[in-house]
Amino acid sequence: MNKTIVISAEEYRNMNTRAAIRVPSSQRAMKKKQPERHLQKLLCDFIRSNYPDVYFFSDASGMPIKSWGLRSLLKQTRSRHAALDIVILHPRENLHGCIIELKKESPFTLKGKLKSDPHLHEQQKTIDLMNAKGYYTQFIWSLEDGKRLIQNYLSM
Repeated sequence: MNKTIVISAEEYRNMNTRAAIRVPSSQRAMKKKQPERHLQKLLCDFIRSNYPDVYFFSDASGMPIKSWGLRSLLKQTRSRHAALDIVILHPRENLHGCIIELKKESPFTLKGKLKSDPHLHEQQKTIDLMNAKGYYTQFIWSLEDGKRLIQNYLSM
């Protein structure tokens, strides 16, 4: 059971914060509270370790950033389109790259239609735009599907 300890600002400044504050395992905390962020990290690790020569980047604007200044800067320095999570800039056949939008669960209803969330519809517009421009872009909501998509794309 976690207990809350109240200390003064003076006591806080004088203590060794690393030793005194118990932080839960970052992997465990991330997995429980932010499944998309955890999935993003695992897929980035997968690409980095299995495809070291492939250039990719991962969008940080969806991550929980506490600094308002940094959050504002990220928003000001990107496109007005919905930001997608992982971009692999490695051309294959007639495609320029692969772009992945991660979700904690399927964004589709049981009938195969996109759920009614306006944010999902903005992301789908961006996915459609990027597919039309020659990128392989789609939603992914499981680690295994993400790995499979990356393997299939990079083995074309």
